[in-house]
Amino acid sequence: MSRFFAKTIMIAAAGFGAALAAGCASTPPSSSAGVVIEAEPNSGAVVAGPNGAFNVPRFDKVPVGKAGFEAYVPRGFPAFTASQSEDGALVETAEFGHDGITFALIGVKFSEAMDFDVDNEEVLVGYLDHLKTAFDVKEAVGYGRGHRLESAPDAKGVIDYWETTEGEQIAVKGWITRHQIAVYTIWTKSELPPRGVMTMFFDGARFPAPERTQ
Repeated sequence: MSRFFAKTIMIAAAGFGAALAAGCASTPPSSSAGVVIEAEPNSGAVVAGPNGAFNVPRFDKVPVGKAGFEAYVPRGFPAFTASQSEDGALVETAEFGHDGITFALIGVKFSEAMDFDVDNEEVLVGYLDHLKTAFDVKEAVGYGRGHRLESAPDAKGVIDYWETTEGEQIAVKGWITRHQIAVYTIWTKSELPPRGVMTMFFDGARFPAPERTQ
């Protein structure tokens, strides 16, 4: 079992109540201007990377286990491993190594939909804070907020860049809806892949159409 899986399963076992409580109680800091992003995965090329030539993986759209959404992931991405949190949320995890880079994805399906009046971006930040602790992050750039997907108007996105106590560089981007969380991470001991590759991965979440308020 990799360190990613071990840490993620530990977080899953703890449940999401703390993240939800933190999100409901916290005061949001000033967010970045809204950024609407829609990835159009194309790949298979060789591009200049931070450590020389980088083979861009081909991306395929796959279901994220039974979490209820789809994602564009590098071809060869393994089947997701399912677990359940104490509060009944379904957690799907998978990771894939390519050219010295680890692409990993956590998909969460809540046991119950969030209320419309809950600030779900703060819930996402609370969950990412839990991951920072689990992954032994010692430095972080700081959350970049306000990201959006054209295909899912109700989804909210947050991005950050971390360094662990073991010297790993992690780029992380999370998305949240009333029903799901998707957390994408890219891990490396050297330097992160070209930005275009990260964008293809991070912004490839495809959620169901949002529900209308009553």
